[in-house]
Amino acid sequence: LAPLHQNQKNKTWHRAPWCRFFVLCLSGLLLSLNAVERPSIPDEDTKDETLLNLGPLGVRISTTLETRDIQGQAIGNDGVVSYIFKNSNADGKLLMGDVVVGVDGSPFQKDLAVRMGNAINNAEGTTGALALQIVRQGKPLTIKFQLPTIGNFSPTFPYNCPKTKLVFSQACDYIARHQLPHGSWDPQGSLYASNSAFAALALLSSGEEKYQKNVRAAAEFFLSINDKGGLECWKLNHASIFLSEYYLQTGDPRVKTKLLELYKFLRCDFVFCAIY
Repeated sequence: LAPLHQNQKNKTWHRAPWCRFFVLCLSGLLLSLNAVERPSIPDEDTKDETLLNLGPLGVRISTTLETRDIQGQAIGNDGVVSYIFKNSNADGKLLMGDVVVGVDGSPFQKDLAVRMGNAINNAEGTTGALALQIVRQGKPLTIKFQLPTIGNFSPTFPYNCPKTKLVFSQACDYIARHQLPHGSWDPQGSLYASNSAFAALALLSSGEEKYQKNVRAAAEFFLSINDKGGLECWKLNHASIFLSEYYLQTGDPRVKTKLLELYKFLRCDFVFCAIY
């Protein structure tokens, strides 16, 4: 990963454009949402289902293991509403347990995720109108939405794409607003360290001076963690990615020391677990 490097000679910034795509993947649920509280259900997969964010609609739907392809993408014919963000487009229109079976008058045909993504992009690039076909307590209904018209993704997405730039900026602003005083993005600190590492990496990749305070706070958070038990392998890997990029930016010798410490721990854990 090389989202951002600082030219130490003239103190200018440059960034790799692909990182905007990275942040888009990170921030699917951030589009046009006003929610400020953590959801009551986890983002990650549960035992038998996965949660799919419907971006600016402000809702998450569940799809079962049987409706995913080999890459884990939702390819089923329906999804069950499992979480609704307060003050979002879906709030007051969709209900928990509603079954989403189609969009814009056409039922899903093992293409739920792709169809929803295309429908949202099309709505945002035209009139903003989007209609979900749902089943509520056995009764078919059509629920209409009006999304902000912010344009389509360009054919060269994520390069030379005004919408990408806008969504990237919105995502970074959202991430910055929700950073906690101790520098991470989770009240339990290292428990969800991977989320915090990716959030910090997103801000770092922007190259925006206004986020430097947030990036420094995140670095201090990761530098302060001494309990390896709170940062098992995956989290350590993600923390190391962010700290590596931060070191390239700042040259902070404390970061190099921490990275060497993490490297030694990960190397030993690799030998012990033989799975990473």
